[in-house]
Amino acid sequence: MDRWIFADCQSLLQFMEEEMRGYRLYTVVPRLLQVIDNLTNWYIRFNRKRLKGAAGLGVEDIRTALDTLFLVLFTVVRAMAPFTPFITEIYKHGSIYFLHIPPVKEELFDPEIERKMAAMQKVIQLGRIARERRSISLKAPLMSLAVISDAQFLADIDPLKSYVADELNVREVSLTEDEEKTALPCLTQQELRQHQKDKKITVGGIELDENDLTIVRVLAQDDSGQRSDESLRWEASFDLAVVVLLDAAPHPELLDGGLASDVVNRVQRLRKKAGLVPTDDVHIQYDIVENPDEVDMQRLVKSREAHFMSTLRARLEPTPTGVAVADGNVILEEERALGSLVLRFRLVAVK
Repeated sequence: MDRWIFADCQSLLQFMEEEMRGYRLYTVVPRLLQVIDNLTNWYIRFNRKRLKGAAGLGVEDIRTALDTLFLVLFTVVRAMAPFTPFITEIYKHGSIYFLHIPPVKEELFDPEIERKMAAMQKVIQLGRIARERRSISLKAPLMSLAVISDAQFLADIDPLKSYVADELNVREVSLTEDEEKTALPCLTQQELRQHQKDKKITVGGIELDENDLTIVRVLAQDDSGQRSDESLRWEASFDLAVVVLLDAAPHPELLDGGLASDVVNRVQRLRKKAGLVPTDDVHIQYDIVENPDEVDMQRLVKSREAHFMSTLRARLEPTPTGVAVADGNVILEEERALGSLVLRFRLVAVK
């Protein structure tokens, strides 16, 4: 992703140069906003562990991520200066206008990685739409996601499947070119895809353009026109190039993952409320206040120990007997609800 964000910045600089030579200033701002979105909602979001120096990552990898972020921010601020002069001046004391707009560096262009990242972004966006339709939070883990498209698109997605799985919180991402169609049985899947590119197709000797034929994808139905029980498991989302099928059925074996994510979320909020920064080391302790569903927290903590260590930089441990908030080492103590389960979390200073 470091290569991608560098390439995206160079594409911005090249676009700016071309548009400003033609004095088309109004076209540059949307492109600037796209780069900012790519930086904040994609690069930083996907590299939070590297940027925060999460446990288990090498020092060199962490330093590379921080160096990349600095160089990209420094480039973007200089590119933004002609369009948002007062905002950029805040972030570069001594005046941003003593600096030149950075030149385009041809060696940083990488059209292939930009195409692959665009494909990954499309799949993730469609997956989010599918979750929203079923009102399923991203914190709730799901079993699988199927991506259906042509060979080139799937080849682009294949090395990035882990990012898709992490962002959409699914255990497995499968890729396939197979797609059954019943609306026009005489047309092959390849012919329909070609129609989407060429905007025209010949059926029975009659040429149809994009206004004559609309392709609508639906999940399989039974003879009565109702969706089958199997198809009700899946939520479809698609555009012209790709179909995404999300397995929306709840799986009991995934519930631990959802609860572990909720625990991490509550602890991170508590750390923020206590004014801690990611590099501050603390002990994290918990008590069970209410547990009507008899959740086995000891088993959860033990089975997800590595996850808690990597995300919280500390072990999650039961509170020893006799510890009170008045004790000098306790930084903050609060009760947090995780559905029907209520836990009391404590942040304790490391001696």
